[in-house]
Amino acid sequence: MTGSVTFKGLRLPSIIGSNMVLQQGIRLPLWGWDQPGEPIMVTLGAVTRKTRTGKDGKWTVTLPPQKPGGPFTMTIRGSRALTLTGILVGEVWVCSGQSNMEWPVQLSDNPEQEIARAKYPAVRLFTVNKVASADPQADVTGAWAPCQPETVGNFSGVGYFFGRELHRRLKVPIGLINASWGGTLAEAWTSHDGLVRNPKLKSIVDRFEYGLADFDKATAEFTAQLTAWQDEFIPKDPGNGGFAQGWAAVETDDKKWSDMKVPCVWQQAGLKFNGVVWFRRTVDVPAEWAGQDLTLSLGPCDDFDTTYFNNVQIGAVGKETPSSWTFPRVYRVPGALVKAGRNLVTVRIFDHMGGGGFTGVAAQMFLA
Repeated sequence: MTGSVTFKGLRLPSIIGSNMVLQQGIRLPLWGWDQPGEPIMVTLGAVTRKTRTGKDGKWTVTLPPQKPGGPFTMTIRGSRALTLTGILVGEVWVCSGQSNMEWPVQLSDNPEQEIARAKYPAVRLFTVNKVASADPQADVTGAWAPCQPETVGNFSGVGYFFGRELHRRLKVPIGLINASWGGTLAEAWTSHDGLVRNPKLKSIVDRFEYGLADFDKATAEFTAQLTAWQDEFIPKDPGNGGFAQGWAAVETDDKKWSDMKVPCVWQQAGLKFNGVVWFRRTVDVPAEWAGQDLTLSLGPCDDFDTTYFNNVQIGAVGKETPSSWTFPRVYRVPGALVKAGRNLVTVRIFDHMGGGGFTGVAAQMFLA
């Protein structure tokens, strides 16, 4: 990897840290940075390796193959001493890709049960934080953490379930590195040199370099092209005619409305279209809540919503919100709207493409 490093004493890449898992049965490279010419000593158990940083401040040592087990402690001494604890040796896997790999445990099947059961101290999780760069980087941002209910929810579902099965079968520690980014193109995962060597991909490289040369101009052109495409091919919101018909009003008779168990994608519940669906839910409010501000949480809605409480709009998310279909809706209900007994929550959702509806988990839908 390339990328500049500022010398401020001994430093390790984020992937080398406490709670990490080292790959069993292979020679183990470890590296970091320090002042140029600094002696470095790395100790793991009874094994010690020494080296010295180069002119660029980087150092590398290689430990002999290790058997599965742990936890171990590692010390690294240079211009200062670092101690890493909770280290395991086992199998290490990189979980990389796009949206299918990024999809988190908390949005997978039976998330409440899966998260509650995710108590595997010998399975360690590392998520690479998202940073876009035109050049390869010398380091990433992230940290190792033991797999437990507090850490697994946002981790890759595919990665977690895969790693859990490996751990159960192999009976060794498992390290999982989640390096995924939904919606990215294959070209973004390919080196510049790899792209330019293929004549069929030259136009992709040319377009990329054009964008780097004048990013603002390229962004404006892309936005105009995207808007034109959306205007031609994506259904438009037909307008909020339902509100005028009283669909958010408490007194409106909804006995003939169909029932739907949410959260769900309404196409999977039998509504095979993109467009608008209205949802109504009556809630009984205890007397001590009357006149008090409340919090209404709906989880993410795909794509846009307008939400009412007793026929008054309390919130909305539209196309002005990036990735609106992933944005959890949490709205304040003013106390002036809250009365003891029967109250009505109404949500109008407009889905312009793909699946539509409430796409979170049941635990995200509450009034409190």
